[in-house]
Amino acid sequence: MPTHSTYKYPAYNIDQLLNQGGGVLNIQLQRNALVSKYRVVVILGSLSGGTSPAWTVSASNPIIQNVTLNADNNTIIQMDTDMLQELNKLFGHVTANGLVFDIPVADYTVDNVEIPGTEFPSYDYINNNLLLKIPPLSQVTSGSPTASSGTTVYLVEEDYLKNPGALVMVKKIQNVAVLGITGDNYLVPSPFLSVDGLYKMVLYQFSQNGQLSDNLINYIKTELNGNLTLSDEYYSTLKAKDESIFRQPLDPGYVADIYMPHMDVRDLLPLLNPNIITSVKQVFNTATSPVQVKSVKIEYMVQ
Repeated sequence: MPTHSTYKYPAYNIDQLLNQGGGVLNIQLQRNALVSKYRVVVILGSLSGGTSPAWTVSASNPIIQNVTLNADNNTIIQMDTDMLQELNKLFGHVTANGLVFDIPVADYTVDNVEIPGTEFPSYDYINNNLLLKIPPLSQVTSGSPTASSGTTVYLVEEDYLKNPGALVMVKKIQNVAVLGITGDNYLVPSPFLSVDGLYKMVLYQFSQNGQLSDNLINYIKTELNGNLTLSDEYYSTLKAKDESIFRQPLDPGYVADIYMPHMDVRDLLPLLNPNIITSVKQVFNTATSPVQVKSVKIEYMVQ
């Protein structure tokens, strides 16, 4: 028996959003399935006006800038597509090209095996929305065109057909901070590790003036309750460990703390009891400043 089925949504024309300075495509999702992932494909239309207009869409200049999945009052996924593309690379999903985006709702192992029970029960919610941030036309073209015609978003939902038993909500949420000091930057409480769930991993991205680099951070230290050291790693050793776990190098500027690479839930980092874990402090030692830190945490929410 098959384990998955697919459902196609209507095509969505995004010319108006592109031509009028960018905006958000808000897609109302169906609510009758156990969802594994959504896949978005953008087909570029024709350009008019300007001088020799051309599309400049690429993995580093995507046609979709941010994805958000809301279910009633719950934000399940919220991240920029550069972070999404790096996660997809690490977990064996679609290759980044700025036009095709896998949006996994379920959690996966580093071997690209779906973890049963982490799918999204869309039928449990009244309003499910997928929000796709579209840039202005000028940001994804050259030659100063005045209009796009026929640029279209296609969305397919992949549903899980088996009964997984108990379900757990998995959130994938982005946070951003700026490290303004050269040397030790103390983040208390950490904006990247909140005390409300079980952590599978945190993916970090480090940049300066928009340029990603592996030479911005010397080390990262994480402490619980002010006296328990959870991790104390050089950036270079953490990056090497990531490569051995994912069996591929992370792109420049990216590093990850991964706690559960496979299916053993005992490996999840438990930060869900504020009576036991009262605070999380992180120290980022920088080689220069300022440095922007962007992160996505993958967190199991236990009711």
